[in-house]
Amino acid sequence: MSYRFYTSREFARLRAIKEREEQRRLKAIVVQRMPSPLQTELCSLLHLVPDDRQMMARMWMRLKNPSPKQMAAMLRWVNRAKGIPA
Repeated sequence: MSYRFYTSREFARLRAIKEREEQRRLKAIVVQRMPSPLQTELCSLLHLVPDDRQMMARMWMRLKNPSPKQMAAMLRWVNRAKGIPA
């Protein structure tokens, strides 16, 4: 088995690809770890959500980038869990 010698141009290309992949991976981690305050509040009130709606509430909590309609629905869920009338 022989060893392949890379040119400096090939090393630069491979290094650039590796840096882009690392930046993409770090960006995905940051997005994943930053839930909205409403999602955090829903997570803290999960024990107050009825048992038949637990899976739906968990789905709301795991959304990475919720739309305005989804945010409004989460707010209604939080209000119901707190006992605030709509």
